[in-house]
Amino acid sequence: MRAHLASVIAIDQEEWSGNVLRFRIRGLGQNANGSIAVLDHSVKIDVDLPWLLAKIAERFIPAVQRETSLLLEKNSGRDNRRIMIGRDN
Repeated sequence: MRAHLASVIAIDQEEWSGNVLRFRIRGLGQNANGSIAVLDHSVKIDVDLPWLLAKIAERFIPAVQRETSLLLEKNSGRDNRRIMIGRDN
């Protein structure tokens, strides 16, 4: 997924604390912060996006869910994992 977005989004900061990755990204002149929490049976992705990036990101949500599910299935050998993507409407 990172390779697909590299031409549009730059990752300015990544920091792991336990099972949570906090990050700051930049794209199209906009900044965003977020986190990825790796839980026992799920992964929770939260990103605070400015309006412009939020509109663009709506198109990427299904791909992120699909890619993340495939990675979890591959690494766990099971398909009972969940992906939660936080969105404020």
